[in-house]
Amino acid sequence: MSQLNYVPTVPADLALRWGDPEIIQGPELARAFVWEVDPSGDGVVFARADTRESESRRAHQLVELLDQVTEHARRPRWALLTLWCSGALAYEERPDLQYIDRVIRSGECAWVAFGDAADVARNTLCAWRFYGTLRSAGTSLFLASHDGFVDLERMQASPIRGKDLPSLHALLKGRGSSA
Repeated sequence: MSQLNYVPTVPADLALRWGDPEIIQGPELARAFVWEVDPSGDGVVFARADTRESESRRAHQLVELLDQVTEHARRPRWALLTLWCSGALAYEERPDLQYIDRVIRSGECAWVAFGDAADVARNTLCAWRFYGTLRSAGTSLFLASHDGFVDLERMQASPIRGKDLPSLHALLKGRGSSA
């Protein structure tokens, strides 16, 4: 099947696990799939795939991330998987970040979990805008690569510039964390 004829669909293993998701259409092929996995939870676990080849890997990563935050005594409310969504898109074009922004602003989300800082965004302005949303709302950030919550105030003061943003997780290794 050529890329031109491809439309991202709900990964079958996740549909079996959690049922039918809410589907949020982004630009072109980008789609965000959102499952409410625990109505009493207070956070979002997130994975993003920007190519067809990485879809099954990211679906598996989403389940692993959910298990990892559960080990840190957190109850995820939502699992969010975005397919065919480039990390280089602007904030307003990202269906995943728009969804997370909405649940943060509604007061329903106390924390957000990503596999790695590079999963947040490759677009520097987009990433800093998202981190600003987290900081201003008092929402915690969990990075699996950090195996815990990170200090958003240290991120704000860090010397990260432009293309170095995907290496943020390296800066955070060994630093203090906050819940």
